[in-house]
Amino acid sequence: MLSSLFYLNKETFSPKPLKDENKQNYIRKNLLSLCSFYNSKAFFMKKILVYLIPLLLLIPAFGLRDYQRNHELRYINIVNDALAEGHYFTFYNDGMVYADKPPLYFWLLMGVKGATGQNIMWIEALFTLIPAIVILYIMNIWTFKKQSLDNILPPMTTLLTTGMFIASTMILRMDMMMAMFIVLSIYTFYKMFTGNSTPQDPYLFPIYIFLGIMSKGPVAFIVPIMTVVLFLLFERKIRTIGQYLGWRTWLILLPLCGLWFLGIYHEGGVEYLQNLIFNQTINRGINAFHHKQPFWFYFARIWMVAAPWILFMAVIFWKSIYRKMMDSDVLLRLYCTVIVSTFIMLSCASGKLD
Repeated sequence: MLSSLFYLNKETFSPKPLKDENKQNYIRKNLLSLCSFYNSKAFFMKKILVYLIPLLLLIPAFGLRDYQRNHELRYINIVNDALAEGHYFTFYNDGMVYADKPPLYFWLLMGVKGATGQNIMWIEALFTLIPAIVILYIMNIWTFKKQSLDNILPPMTTLLTTGMFIASTMILRMDMMMAMFIVLSIYTFYKMFTGNSTPQDPYLFPIYIFLGIMSKGPVAFIVPIMTVVLFLLFERKIRTIGQYLGWRTWLILLPLCGLWFLGIYHEGGVEYLQNLIFNQTINRGINAFHHKQPFWFYFARIWMVAAPWILFMAVIFWKSIYRKMMDSDVLLRLYCTVIVSTFIMLSCASGKLD
């Protein structure tokens, strides 16, 4: 645009003036280019505001309330104890072993406490709000090739007014952070599958899975891996699995997990490590000692937690199957694979939460 204006300026002061008709056409062309530039800039600013507005609206809600007793105060107590005792891989709540959650979220809370000397609600809320905004952004650029406000606003509004999403955003927990890394890992797989990946994506894929594991545990490992395997099976391309779950993925993922387990062993010994791997992970999935619910639990609850849009989503899902839309849309097939397989997997787990 600047070069066009420079050329227009040069022609204006040229010793060989153009004809009046040529001048008008040339000026009109450059004015249209200038308007296009400012329109694109205005859209960019509007797009930023679209993502900032939910953030700005929700932060005051955190500033006007106190910590919840069940989870948030417990996490604050665990973080304060870890800082006082110098623990970074093993955690305790009032002297009792707390191996329920991985350390990433606690590390972030410890960073806030270490930097400011206190627990500040609105800063700690960013660890939930920012992942929510990232999920909105990734889903938009993933779903819509043409970025316009008409495309962006309806799905964003739908997600932000869904009960489960907004409730998870308003609670200081690691769930939204885990969801963000799951979305990033599956999005990265989709880019690799469709040939639109960057050279960094094969390395980012296992890193996202690891960060999801470090946020809240094995679900962040199971969902992406299960999605890749099932999707490739449905696409009849299972022989290409090595491109996504090959040696590179495991050479990154396994050593990172090994370093984490080594830190746990160094601080808490074999007993803590066994508690984390077997009691909190395997036993909790097969025969939960907390939040044990029947298989059909989510089939009954989804109508409430995904309100008010669950009926709309059910109709769209049924129409996509009835009209055979998935036959020609690889992204829709991937979405359906993620939704159905994750829902069944979570229903099969013994422990369930709303």
